[in-house]
Amino acid sequence: MRRWLAVGVGLAALLGSWTVAAARQNTDFALLNMPGGDTSVQCGARRGSQAGSFVYYVTMANLGAAGSIRVTYADGDLVDYPIAAGTSFSFVQAAGGTKNVDDLITVTGTGGAVLVGSMSALLDPGVQPLPTLAPNFCTTSSP
Repeated sequence: MRRWLAVGVGLAALLGSWTVAAARQNTDFALLNMPGGDTSVQCGARRGSQAGSFVYYVTMANLGAAGSIRVTYADGDLVDYPIAAGTSFSFVQAAGGTKNVDDLITVTGTGGAVLVGSMSALLDPGVQPLPTLAPNFCTTSSP
């Protein structure tokens, strides 16, 4: 009886750990190097044809004049975060809750800002990269 109980507990632990591993979140990142010619960095995800949520992290240093870190959403809405020359700025936001609105986030420098930094994403289980970014969730654009 004890042997069957031990086998049952061991099997439950094995299957339980497999379930946890299958639900593990994904991560991705891309680097922005405007002095090197990069123009933007972006992250995005979907769950099939539906929205797929993720958390994105941005850390940028400004090697140029005072300007802004521009965050542009898939629907064209944007937010400018002022950044002084010679400083750095970081923030964390949630995104991806609404298809074609916030499932793609693009970061650029404007108004004299020359940015160097990274953008990364922590993605919910089961999401896939947007077709424009595939096979990655985060990419860098260059001219």
